[in-house]
Amino acid sequence: MTLAVFLGAAPYWRSSDGSAGDGLAIAEAHRAGPVIAVLPGEAVAVHFVTLPELAPAQALAAARLLAADVAGGGIAGTHVAIGARLADGTRPLALVDAALLRGWLGELAAAGIDPDAVVPEALLLPLPDGDAIAVHRAPGRWVLHGAGIATAAEPVLAAMLAGGRVQIEVTAPLPWDAAGAPRLPIDLRQGDFARVQRWRPSPARLRRLGWLAVASLACTVAAEAAATWRATVAADRAALQRADAARTVLPRGSDVSDPPAAVAARLAAIGGGGGFVAAATALSAAVERDPGASVTALGYTQGGGLVATIALPAGSGAATATALAAAAMRPGLLARAGVLRDDAGAAVFDLRLAPRPLQ
Repeated sequence: MTLAVFLGAAPYWRSSDGSAGDGLAIAEAHRAGPVIAVLPGEAVAVHFVTLPELAPAQALAAARLLAADVAGGGIAGTHVAIGARLADGTRPLALVDAALLRGWLGELAAAGIDPDAVVPEALLLPLPDGDAIAVHRAPGRWVLHGAGIATAAEPVLAAMLAGGRVQIEVTAPLPWDAAGAPRLPIDLRQGDFARVQRWRPSPARLRRLGWLAVASLACTVAAEAAATWRATVAADRAALQRADAARTVLPRGSDVSDPPAAVAARLAAIGGGGGFVAAATALSAAVERDPGASVTALGYTQGGGLVATIALPAGSGAATATALAAAAMRPGLLARAGVLRDDAGAAVFDLRLAPRPLQ
């Protein structure tokens, strides 16, 4: 069902199901389908122009240039719209006062109506073949549509415009075909007056969006789980390195379940545990930061320090050793890297960590 709202001094409406009424108080049931606002023919100047095939935006820009030409350059405050190509190859070019159109759309909005399209009344009359002209005679005005003309005027002037053409009587200008489908030779809702389309996704699209959201959430959870797993593996690796380093300073054949704790207990017994634990912790953190580094030997020094032999990948330079020493530096702790040397293809150096002397 298509609804036509005819604007003007005395607005009225017609529906393709045969319903009709005066004014803009239209029941919601009659607005279930497309709503087309019809402007009085005398309010819209329609010209027929020839344009090449252009994109919509380019066609509208060209139409404004043509409108300025036919109007003598004065189109400020004028809304310009271009229609579809007709059978003779021309396209309707419509000019209407922008303030007038804005006022009509405001009246419709106040009545709760947002028309799907706005068309000039004259273009709703059928276009006769040849030089004939379609005429709709309304009280005090005629609506005309023929080759090169689409307008409305008082009867005397309309008769002069029709001239000697064959006149075909039309009962009423209606914006739908015999089946009730909308018939839009032009839509004035272009440019600044284009209708704002609200995006309403279909149920199928909503389902796809839902599955995408679930997949995205699953990927996020998987990424977090992978990061947690990597952190756990790194922590276990560091713990194993600390245990291996601690075993190197325990007596041969020692069978302990927690080598770092055993080392700390042994150092506490000889009064050096605090410094060694701090140095060992710094050493472990520094080695953990460099995946290619490993501790091959570890010894305790007098005063609570330690010396560790660090193996680096072949080709490593002194800068790598210096960086590892800097990473082991802590408040109250000195770290110094020895000379880098080759040991069976590996780059080896001694890292000494000792408590910083009190000033």
